[in-house]
Amino acid sequence: MTVFGYTRVSTVEQAADDRTSLMTQRRKIAAAAELAGLAIDEIVEEAGVSGSMPLAERPSGGTLLARLRKGDTLIVAKLDCAFRNAADALATAEQLKTEKIDLVVADMGSEPVTQNGVSHMFFGMLALVAEFERERIRERLADGRGAKKAAGGHIGGQTPFG
Repeated sequence: MTVFGYTRVSTVEQAADDRTSLMTQRRKIAAAAELAGLAIDEIVEEAGVSGSMPLAERPSGGTLLARLRKGDTLIVAKLDCAFRNAADALATAEQLKTEKIDLVVADMGSEPVTQNGVSHMFFGMLALVAEFERERIRERLADGRGAKKAAGGHIGGQTPFG
């Protein structure tokens, strides 16, 4: 039985930042493992990978999923570090459950969401919230760019001369 941790940040700058959330994610994963009486064998980190990309399509995420075997445990610090799409989250959790692999979301506790019906229900609800949050962020960014463009501001690309 191997215990893996998975961390992710969207930008390389976040990974290089002294306030890095990667360290915070590692601490949360370690705490969840300790609560469950597990020892972490390996932590897989992805820096500069968007959460909107399905876990299986990420460079390290896809490799990690392929390495998991029956009896293994995957611990993520927060649901939105691993999933931003409810369908991806639920399908991946179901696949892991079928393969007898535990998925623990540290900010939901140390109980695997692939074993407990109540945990699985909350996992599904939080997956929908994460997807909703991603869509709201996208809408706010588009609104901000539109307002800046309407005010004659520069919104990206090559800076206009003058």
